[in-house]
Amino acid sequence: MKKGDALHCEGHAMPTTDNKFNLGDSKRRWRHLHAKTITSGDLVFDNGVKATEDGNGLAFTNAKGTKIARLDSKGNLHIKGRVIKDL
Repeated sequence: MKKGDALHCEGHAMPTTDNKFNLGDSKRRWRHLHAKTITSGDLVFDNGVKATEDGNGLAFTNAKGTKIARLDSKGNLHIKGRVIKDL
């Protein structure tokens, strides 16, 4: 451990209760997170867009909860809107 390190853990670091505690918040975020494997539930972004499991693929919903796209296990992308080439 180097000077300034505030947390050192040998073994598992686990909360005492499932699905109850946060790690950081909107004003005190972790800058980098390095992991070999991350297993998560839904990915919810600050703008309300969500990526979630959908059968054997991934679904993307907008902030209102409307499904706007689906990426299936064969690599096919299904979208609700149009494909616009402007970037």
